[in-house]
Amino acid sequence: MIFFDELINNPNEIANMLSKLPMLLGHFQDYLAHGYYPYYQEDAQGFYEKISQSIDKAVYQDIANFYQLKTQNLVHFKRILNFLATIPPGEFSVNNLAKNLQIDYKTAHFYLEILSEIAIGDYSVEKRYFEIGGKNKNCRQLKDKQNAFVVKDGILHPSHNTLPLYLLLRGHSKPWGAMEI
Repeated sequence: MIFFDELINNPNEIANMLSKLPMLLGHFQDYLAHGYYPYYQEDAQGFYEKISQSIDKAVYQDIANFYQLKTQNLVHFKRILNFLATIPPGEFSVNNLAKNLQIDYKTAHFYLEILSEIAIGDYSVEKRYFEIGGKNKNCRQLKDKQNAFVVKDGILHPSHNTLPLYLLLRGHSKPWGAMEI
C-alpha cells in the first residue's frame, strides 16, 4: 500500500518500484482512454454511453438542483465541456468561449466556476496544489505556490515538483489516504 505522503516525499522510489511492473505505460494509456470507471469493466461496448449518462446526470440533476439553474440553461454546461474537449491546449479564453456559445462573458465565467467547483480542472489535496497537464506541461504556473506539483501524463519517472500522472491514480473506491499496488 502506498500512502499519499509517501508518494509526495519519495516519488522516485515509488516510480522505480512501479516501473518494474510490465507494460505500465500500456496500462496507463488504456486508463487514459477508458478511465477507471467500474462500468468499463462491466460493459466495454456501452462505456461511452455510460460516460455520457454520467455527464447528463451531473449536469441535469446535480448542477441543476444544487445551483438552482433553469433547465434551458443547463445545455450550456454540456456545450462548455464539448468546447473544452475540442480546443487545442493553450487556446482557451473565456471571451472565446462566450462568443462560441453565444452567451455573455459573466455567464460563461459563472458556468466555468461551477464546473471548477464540481472538480473539473486542477485541484488541491492536503494543502498541496496539483497542476494537471500533458507531457510538455511546465512549472510556470507554480512559481508563486508552495507545495505545488505538475502532474504529467506520458512520463514514467518524477523529477523536481513533477509527478507522473499514473502515480496519483487510485481505484474508484480507494480513499486518497492510500492506494494499493
